[in-house]
Amino acid sequence: MKPYLFILITFCLPASLSAQWKKIANPSNAKDLFDVHMVGATAYVVGQNSAILKSTDTGKTWSNINLSIPENMRAVFFLNKDTGFFIGENARIQKTNNGGSTWTQKYVRTAAYGYDIQFRGQYGIAVGKDMLAVSSNNMGETWFVDTTFISNKRLNSVCILPNGQCWAVGDSGYILNKHISRRLWENKKYNSKINFTSISAIGDSVLIICGGMPDSATAGKFQNIVLLSANGGNSFSQSSLPEMKIPNSTYFFNADTGFICGSNGLISKSYQALSNRGLQITGSASSLNSIFFSNNIGLSVGDGGSIYRTTNRGGYGLSISSNKEIPFLVYPNPSNGVCAIGSFEDIETIKVFNALGEEIQFEINAELSQIRIDAKGIFTVQIQSKNLIYHQNILVY
Repeated sequence: MKPYLFILITFCLPASLSAQWKKIANPSNAKDLFDVHMVGATAYVVGQNSAILKSTDTGKTWSNINLSIPENMRAVFFLNKDTGFFIGENARIQKTNNGGSTWTQKYVRTAAYGYDIQFRGQYGIAVGKDMLAVSSNNMGETWFVDTTFISNKRLNSVCILPNGQCWAVGDSGYILNKHISRRLWENKKYNSKINFTSISAIGDSVLIICGGMPDSATAGKFQNIVLLSANGGNSFSQSSLPEMKIPNSTYFFNADTGFICGSNGLISKSYQALSNRGLQITGSASSLNSIFFSNNIGLSVGDGGSIYRTTNRGGYGLSISSNKEIPFLVYPNPSNGVCAIGSFEDIETIKVFNALGEEIQFEINAELSQIRIDAKGIFTVQIQSKNLIYHQNILVY
């Protein structure tokens, strides 16, 4: 692909699909948001520059929560609507017992960084930079440091199963395991160097791990991975998400059905253990960093203060195969003329034609991976790669 043409183009989808996830206004002032957690109708979101938001109506409206000790936050977890925790810079863990009205510092480690925190009853675990893992057995009142490995790699995500087994994943393919009663984590070697970003569990048996990173051998390409275990981590089946750059977060209802959100503003709805998926359209090209559901209501948060909400488990989506790459992804459609372009082929040329078949001028913003059409109507975008010529009709209103 020519250097000035690394672009994301619009993938033509019916207008009904563009409304699967609705963007929600919030007072975060475009701060990047990294995690969301819901308990019933109450939801909490955390992010950079002390951004912590609360909703009491399943994410329809949001308000700011003030902190006594400001910090960048990466993860949030609530045991109920009132009692919860967050972690971020300096691995500082703060706890509230009154729905965020006041916070108390429970742990801090200078120059460290925390990336995830999870609880199962009274037991809690937080993980972070340089293989940091800390545990609590008294509802987060006190924390002690676990034994991991000497490494500058970070642990990005952790989960606790009902049987007390604990799992954590991190950069360069690290998968760690221990029982909640122990302090020593064991390295469960997996033959992958991809950075694992998320691990989640269903019951005592099902584990879902995902991750991704830029391909070091090819500029503009990405590697990603999804691992699924149905036997408590004894073995994993491996697949990938060609439609997504870097998967960041998962939420699964059972071993067959769940959601994965990623770095290019996409949400994949999985069926039949990832063998079939439906693309969930948000209308955003910004990174989506976390996804969570309470019953049928889902929330996903990301960069630039993005909060997206669905009320029907995302509805349906564009059918995609886990074994076949989508060559180009153009969204949103319909649009106001600005379209992001996702490319899984090297793009050689892009042309735009009006309804009369006449080629028209358009703008390319390579830095933002966008094209802009300054006219209204139906247009055909023609994208040519080495292997194919792709045509897509788009509506500009």
